[in-house]
Amino acid sequence: MTITRAKVEEAAFTIMQKAAIDIPDDYLGGIKRMSEREDGDLSAFVLKAMLDNYEAAKEDRRPMCADTGLPRYYVKMGDKAQLDCFVGLDQGLRAATARATTEV
Repeated sequence: MTITRAKVEEAAFTIMQKAAIDIPDDYLGGIKRMSEREDGDLSAFVLKAMLDNYEAAKEDRRPMCADTGLPRYYVKMGDKAQLDCFVGLDQGLRAATARATTEV
């Protein structure tokens, strides 16, 4: 079975969407713990805003932006994997990033 550019794009888009919307429990737990302990008014306000943003993101399935970051892909392939071409891999990843930027 050959891996097409479209399959690469769809898989990368799904991963980016999940990373932007589904916040890991340990990360969320850390924010909650910090918000309970924080004494500074501004810091407490920011942490509360992050928690409120998370709840809204979870409810509406929209991204919660904790860090704008830079997408980086590490691709591992077995020796029997077949791609249309390596340019298709690059194009698929770029297209997924562009799509996630506008659609997620």
